[in-house]
Amino acid sequence: MRFLPLLFVVAACGSGEPPFPVDYETSWTQVADCRAGSVHGGDAIRIHVNAAAEVVWNDWSQRVLDSPSGVLPAGEMISFPPGAVLLKTQYSDSDCSQFKHWTMMTRLEVGADTDNGNWRWETIKKDEEGDATEPTTWSGCFDCHQNYRRYDYAGNPPNPN
Repeated sequence: MRFLPLLFVVAACGSGEPPFPVDYETSWTQVADCRAGSVHGGDAIRIHVNAAAEVVWNDWSQRVLDSPSGVLPAGEMISFPPGAVLLKTQYSDSDCSQFKHWTMMTRLEVGADTDNGNWRWETIKKDEEGDATEPTTWSGCFDCHQNYRRYDYAGNPPNPN
């Protein structure tokens, strides 16, 4: 009986299900609509966030909107709670119709991965059948994201306009 849970985990890993809800486009909040990307190979992107990230993202957007300079006021920082997920869907065309892959940032517990700002970055692709592949973890993302410390390493500030 002790082996049954292990067998279930192994079976679930090969299921083709992504590490986020399949219905993320309706169950999570889209915080960035289709827009041309300036990084990540210039891919066009959409960004969705889970409930744990939504409150922080909305507060961040409002503080940017309220600021005369259009950026987070000097000295202020944001901080996402553990479990917050920012999911970037990347596309190879400017109108976001040619899916390329997902890039997912997951906020970890404090101290879980200090070398990467306590975030885990993963890329998830689709296989030939359209199923999600196993996530590929990227440690090099922090090399660029460390420049966004004030924004809890999430990247450029939201554009609420």
